[in-house]
Amino acid sequence: MRKLRYSASRQKSCQQCSIAKAKCDRNRERCSRCVERNVPCVYPAVSSPLRRNDSTTSPAPPAPGSSPATPNQLFAHNATLPTSIDEVALGNNSDRPMSDDTSVTFSPPIFAEHISPKAPTSSGHPPERPETVDFSLVRLICPIDAEQISNRWLNTYVPAPGQRVKVYPTGTTVFLRSILHSYASMSASGRNYPPFVHSVQTAGTAAKAPLSTCLSLVRACERPLPGSEDAVLDLLKGQMSAIVDGYSTYDQPTLTAAFQAYLIYCLMLYFIFETESKSFLRQAIVNIQMLASSSAKQGLMCVAEMQHSRPSWEEWIIAESKRRSLYTMYLLDSLLLIEDGLTPFLGIELQGLLAPARRSLWDAQDRHTWERAYNRHLADWPDAHFRIDELWNLAPGADVATRDERIRRIRLWLEDVDNYGTMMYSITSAAHGI
Repeated sequence: MRKLRYSASRQKSCQQCSIAKAKCDRNRERCSRCVERNVPCVYPAVSSPLRRNDSTTSPAPPAPGSSPATPNQLFAHNATLPTSIDEVALGNNSDRPMSDDTSVTFSPPIFAEHISPKAPTSSGHPPERPETVDFSLVRLICPIDAEQISNRWLNTYVPAPGQRVKVYPTGTTVFLRSILHSYASMSASGRNYPPFVHSVQTAGTAAKAPLSTCLSLVRACERPLPGSEDAVLDLLKGQMSAIVDGYSTYDQPTLTAAFQAYLIYCLMLYFIFETESKSFLRQAIVNIQMLASSSAKQGLMCVAEMQHSRPSWEEWIIAESKRRSLYTMYLLDSLLLIEDGLTPFLGIELQGLLAPARRSLWDAQDRHTWERAYNRHLADWPDAHFRIDELWNLAPGADVATRDERIRRIRLWLEDVDNYGTMMYSITSAAHGI
């Protein structure tokens, strides 16, 4: 029997690792690097053609996935972005494609064209059809007075009725600064998304321009060339101004993305360009609270969440991402006030919103996995979801039974929170002693 002729070359990495020129351990379901980055893991097809008339032996089955897209295809929705520091300095936003002869290029994070149809479900079997996500029909409600969010910056100068001072021990302030700094660093490096940005928001048609543009541009902040810092800073400021100028025309998913993008820009200004951006950052805090208020008015909770039933995956992603972004903005605001020698106040206007969701919900990469996780969540919380204000001080005069029930619910919530939820508990427990 004649020997089979196999292809002479074979790609040994998944698409993400191959494009990043990183080592891939080729785990069949998801490689370790893609798991760490929380991105879809897709392997290219491996062809093993037979010689004609060799019908006695079947060809080897292809590896999961499809042929890799080129970097230009992956980055097509941001084709108008500048591709070099020279273009940033000249303000050139032409539509020319990225070329191989560009001497100094931005290194944008890779945005998958779609959620991988080969991603395994919780049963270990791939879904039968590619996953589709549509944010156009998301309908949320706002159970709080969102107008108070836009006026938060005034509270330090003109105290509002019922304000409660928020006291952070020195060690907690240092911890909070380090955590928020890490969000800026991971955005600049492209190794991961900040924990208030859901991975589905950056995939295919679900990706919205304000956020995808932001995650691309901030890559220039990781290792800017000497002398280019001012040009990069001006570029970020320009994008922030564009968001403020156009936010009133955005639909709900785009406004959510704009709010998240503006928050990332603020983190960059404070932690990467701290000295050069102080005066601009003061105005940026006023602007982001206005954006947060407008986004909150479009809804912060799903109707199904209010009814203690399961919402759609799309609605939950937008609602949870908004809440996490809002909590992060409040933490950044508190940090800036403390470091300016001013007094931060508890965000009592957020009372009633849900606390950060459990890890199994936030990390789910397909609808089937998320729905099963949400069913378990409802079984664990049969009466009411865990709220953010349950991490605050108990009302004066609360009895022992009330305190014991509060502790029980906190411990149940802590059983399956991700790093973001753990951080929130650490900050609030230091301030409130719960």
